[in-house]
Amino acid sequence: MSAAVLLNVFIPKGVFVFIASISTTLFLFMWSLIILAQMKYRKEVDVAGQENQLIFKMP
Repeated sequence: MSAAVLLNVFIPKGVFVFIASISTTLFLFMWSLIILAQMKYRKEVDVAGQENQLIFKMP
């Protein structure tokens, strides 16, 4: 909360855009990590030959 107040004091006209762009960037970064983890997991499952044991099949 105090960080928002300080940001509002130092950059009053651009604080909303600043916070929105940081949250959007972090959102995209987290989804990128999820996608990379899923791709690595699927690759390891394919190498181990266990793709028939998966409950949720990829289309």
